[in-house]
Amino acid sequence: MKLYKLASAGMAAVAVVGIAQPVNAAARSSEQAVPVAGAVAAAATEAEAARRCNIVAGAPFKAGRRIKANVKSTGCNATWVHTASLWRHRAWGWQRLGGQQRWVGGKFKTVNIPCDRRTTYTYKTHILSKQGGSLLHTWSRPIRIRCS
Repeated sequence: MKLYKLASAGMAAVAVVGIAQPVNAAARSSEQAVPVAGAVAAAATEAEAARRCNIVAGAPFKAGRRIKANVKSTGCNATWVHTASLWRHRAWGWQRLGGQQRWVGGKFKTVNIPCDRRTTYTYKTHILSKQGGSLLHTWSRPIRIRCS
Protein backbone atom coordinates (compact mmCIF):
# COMPACT_ATOMS: atom_id res chain seq x y z
CA MET A 1 0.00 0.00 0.00
CA LYS A 2 1.16 3.51 -0.79
CA LEU A 3 0.06 6.73 0.87
CA TYR A 4 -0.41 9.85 -1.23
CA LYS A 5 -0.97 13.29 0.23
CA LEU A 6 -2.77 16.05 -1.60
CA ALA A 7 -3.22 19.64 -0.56
CA SER A 8 -5.78 22.00 -2.05
CA ALA A 9 -6.77 25.59 -1.32
CA GLY A 10 -8.92 25.90 1.77
CA MET A 11 -8.55 22.22 2.75
CA ALA A 12 -6.23 20.35 5.02
CA ALA A 13 -4.01 17.69 3.50
CA VAL A 14 -5.96 14.66 2.34
CA ALA A 15 -4.50 11.18 2.60
CA VAL A 16 -5.60 8.49 0.14
CA VAL A 17 -4.55 4.88 0.40
CA GLY A 18 -4.18 2.96 -2.87
CA ILE A 19 -2.70 -0.30 -4.15
CA ALA A 20 0.94 0.07 -5.15
CA GLN A 21 1.72 -0.49 -8.81
CA PRO A 22 5.20 -0.74 -10.33
CA VAL A 23 5.51 2.71 -11.97
CA ASN A 24 8.23 5.29 -11.93
CA ALA A 25 8.19 8.15 -9.42
CA ALA A 26 7.23 10.82 -11.98
CA ALA A 27 4.18 8.86 -13.13
CA ARG A 28 3.15 8.15 -9.53
CA SER A 29 3.10 11.82 -8.56
CA SER A 30 1.33 13.13 -11.67
CA GLU A 31 -0.95 10.39 -13.05
CA GLN A 32 -2.24 8.87 -9.81
CA ALA A 33 -2.72 12.08 -7.86
CA VAL A 34 -4.81 13.88 -10.49
CA PRO A 35 -7.84 11.51 -10.45
CA VAL A 36 -7.92 11.58 -6.64
CA ALA A 37 -7.60 15.37 -6.62
CA GLY A 38 -10.43 15.54 -9.17
CA ALA A 39 -12.64 13.37 -6.94
CA VAL A 40 -11.90 15.56 -3.92
CA ALA A 41 -12.69 18.71 -5.94
CA ALA A 42 -15.95 17.17 -7.26
CA ALA A 43 -17.04 16.24 -3.73
CA ALA A 44 -16.24 19.75 -2.50
CA THR A 45 -18.19 21.28 -5.41
CA GLU A 46 -21.23 19.07 -4.70
CA ALA A 47 -21.13 19.96 -1.00
CA GLU A 48 -20.92 23.68 -1.84
CA ALA A 49 -23.90 23.38 -4.22
CA ALA A 50 -25.91 21.68 -1.45
CA ARG A 51 -25.13 24.55 0.95
CA ARG A 52 -26.31 27.18 -1.54
CA CYS A 53 -29.58 25.41 -2.45
CA ASN A 54 -32.45 26.51 -0.20
CA ILE A 55 -35.95 24.99 -0.35
CA VAL A 56 -39.09 26.34 1.33
CA ALA A 57 -42.39 24.48 1.71
CA GLY A 58 -45.27 26.81 2.49
CA ALA A 59 -48.17 25.63 4.67
CA PRO A 60 -51.25 24.44 2.74
CA PHE A 61 -54.26 26.76 2.48
CA LYS A 62 -57.78 26.60 1.06
CA ALA A 63 -58.49 28.63 -2.09
CA GLY A 64 -62.03 28.14 -3.37
CA ARG A 65 -62.51 24.43 -3.94
CA ARG A 66 -58.78 23.68 -4.01
CA ILE A 67 -56.10 23.08 -1.42
CA LYS A 68 -52.88 24.83 -2.41
CA ALA A 69 -49.36 25.27 -1.12
CA ASN A 70 -46.61 27.56 -2.36
CA VAL A 71 -43.12 26.08 -2.66
CA LYS A 72 -39.84 27.55 -3.82
CA SER A 73 -36.19 26.82 -4.30
CA THR A 74 -33.49 29.50 -4.37
CA GLY A 75 -29.77 29.32 -5.06
CA CYS A 76 -30.15 25.92 -6.74
CA ASN A 77 -28.48 25.38 -10.09
CA ALA A 78 -30.07 23.43 -12.97
CA THR A 79 -28.65 20.09 -11.76
CA TRP A 80 -31.09 20.08 -8.80
CA VAL A 81 -34.41 18.27 -9.41
CA HIS A 82 -37.21 19.17 -6.97
CA THR A 83 -40.50 17.36 -6.31
CA ALA A 84 -43.21 18.98 -4.18
CA SER A 85 -46.31 17.16 -2.96
CA LEU A 86 -49.24 17.55 -0.58
CA TRP A 87 -49.89 15.01 2.17
CA ARG A 88 -52.90 14.46 4.41
CA HIS A 89 -53.20 12.68 7.73
CA ARG A 90 -55.39 9.57 7.80
CA ALA A 91 -56.16 7.08 10.59
CA TRP A 92 -53.22 4.88 9.50
CA GLY A 93 -50.73 7.72 8.98
CA TRP A 94 -49.76 10.24 6.33
CA GLN A 95 -50.93 9.77 2.73
CA ARG A 96 -49.23 11.39 -0.26
CA LEU A 97 -51.76 12.99 -2.61
CA GLY A 98 -51.67 13.70 -6.35
CA GLY A 99 -50.90 17.07 -7.88
CA GLN A 100 -47.12 16.83 -7.55
CA GLN A 101 -44.94 19.54 -9.06
CA ARG A 102 -41.46 18.83 -10.49
CA TRP A 103 -38.94 21.45 -11.54
CA VAL A 104 -35.21 22.08 -11.85
CA GLY A 105 -33.08 24.91 -10.52
CA GLY A 106 -34.55 27.78 -8.51
CA LYS A 107 -38.23 28.58 -9.00
CA PHE A 108 -41.54 29.39 -7.30
CA LYS A 109 -44.36 26.83 -7.78
CA THR A 110 -47.84 26.13 -6.44
CA VAL A 111 -49.00 22.60 -5.64
CA ASN A 112 -52.77 22.10 -5.62
CA ILE A 113 -55.40 19.39 -5.32
CA PRO A 114 -59.21 19.38 -5.24
CA CYS A 115 -60.85 20.02 -1.88
CA ASP A 116 -63.23 17.05 -1.35
CA ARG A 117 -66.61 18.28 -0.12
CA ARG A 118 -67.60 17.72 3.49
CA THR A 119 -64.16 16.51 4.59
CA THR A 120 -61.75 17.75 7.23
CA TYR A 121 -58.12 16.65 7.21
CA THR A 122 -54.74 17.82 8.39
CA TYR A 123 -52.49 18.64 5.42
CA LYS A 124 -48.78 19.37 5.03
CA THR A 125 -46.42 20.10 2.15
CA HIS A 126 -43.22 18.18 1.35
CA ILE A 127 -40.30 19.01 -0.95
CA LEU A 128 -37.63 16.48 -1.93
CA SER A 129 -34.61 17.80 -3.85
CA LYS A 130 -31.92 15.66 -5.50
CA GLN A 131 -28.58 16.42 -7.10
CA GLY A 132 -26.26 13.51 -7.77
CA GLY A 133 -25.77 11.88 -4.35
CA SER A 134 -27.11 14.87 -2.41
CA LEU A 135 -30.64 14.95 -0.98
CA LEU A 136 -32.49 17.81 0.69
CA HIS A 137 -36.03 17.67 2.01
CA THR A 138 -38.33 19.78 4.11
CA TRP A 139 -41.89 19.74 5.45
CA SER A 140 -44.29 22.58 6.09
CA ARG A 141 -46.17 22.83 9.35
CA PRO A 142 -49.37 20.73 9.35
CA ILE A 143 -52.66 22.64 8.91
CA ARG A 144 -56.22 21.44 9.56
CA ILE A 145 -58.49 22.32 6.61
CA ARG A 146 -62.26 21.84 6.30
CA CYS A 147 -63.74 21.57 2.82
CA SER A 148 -67.45 22.40 2.51
